Amino acid sequence: MMLGQNLVPSKLANLNDTIQDELIEVYSPDLPDVNTWEQEVTRWKVKFSDIPKAKLPGTLKSSLKQAHQDFYPNIKQIFVLLLTMPVTSVCCERSFSGLRRLKTWERSTMGEERLCGLAMLHTHRDKDVSREDILLRFHRTGHRRIGKLTFD
Repeated sequence: MMLGQNLVPSKLANLNDTIQDELIEVYSPDLPDVNTWEQEVTRWKVKFSDIPKAKLPGTLKSSLKQAHQDFYPNIKQIFVLLLTMPVTSVCCERSFSGLRRLKTWERSTMGEERLCGLAMLHTHRDKDVSREDILLRFHRTGHRRIGKLTFD
């Protein structure tokens, strides 16, 4: 997916036929008009051929501004896809780490519903949770053990 960065004007020198073929193979399901891909890339290269290297757009965001929808629909779509991709997978890794802390040997018999609930509480621990609301919701489910709990 990151091959699309070779379409950034400051990196166009790296864009060869092999990379172009790989780009079309990877992005073709998402592109609006695959048939115009080669002509579009050629126009894109010509557009920036006379501009000094120091003045070429060097970021995806600045390149997106240069990719007019009518002339470069495929290139624009690739830039949009690259800009919306998450930079890291920290959020996923954090949730797996939390799950590893929750699912210990002592809790190995915990049911899936309870584990999911604990994982959600762990992930969203910054939100305020009212104990009374939880107890009232639990009481509405009809479990008998609720009678022993009190509001402190």
